[in-house]
Amino acid sequence: MSIAVQSTTAVSQVGQDASDTRVYRDPATGRDLGLLSPAQAPEGATPMPRPGEVVSIAATATGQWIGLAEPIAGPQVTVRLLNQGEVSTHLVPIADLCAGKVVVGQQDEAVTQAVRALSRAYEVSDRSHIQNEWWKESLVEDAHDYANANDLCPRFDEFMIEHHLPGRTYGHTVDVDVELTVQLIIDGHNDDHVEGQVDRESVIGMLTAPDGIESLSFSVRSIERN
Repeated sequence: MSIAVQSTTAVSQVGQDASDTRVYRDPATGRDLGLLSPAQAPEGATPMPRPGEVVSIAATATGQWIGLAEPIAGPQVTVRLLNQGEVSTHLVPIADLCAGKVVVGQQDEAVTQAVRALSRAYEVSDRSHIQNEWWKESLVEDAHDYANANDLCPRFDEFMIEHHLPGRTYGHTVDVDVELTVQLIIDGHNDDHVEGQVDRESVIGMLTAPDGIESLSFSVRSIERN
């Protein structure tokens, strides 16, 4: 796949022409602010590349812009690019995706139209996946509520897990007996002097230093459902 690159002069004007409408996004949240001209865009909003435009991101990834992978949470977003027939993804700050900085060229119209169709297909797929996840979460929540209201036994939870759905969980208080050995480095005149310097604070201090733990064993004494 050949890539026709525009001149630097042409690239520097991307997103600056008043007639150059683009999708703008909030760099803090990634929220789509709509198709706007530079004059209409809020201050600080990021003008995004158009599907099919050739972009170079952080000098490490070059290809035709497909779009952002949803869900978009910001400020880190996942970008899809097409290069040599392969789709790649890249996690980058949305603030670094300003069209005026990353767009470096254009493909011919036929190829651009194909990439735009690919972009729309990804959008439909992403949104369908999000809707399916929402439906699954809603179904699981309703199923748990029904099971609790009708005092269904643990066999319900086993059924859910067998079908790759989360079963009910409950808070538990767990008493655990722990026996461990820590190593302290203490200056002293003799054994009695050193032993007298070992106190609660010095031992607790070593508990936050994993390298100081020589051995550790534990056993669960009791479990009580809250």
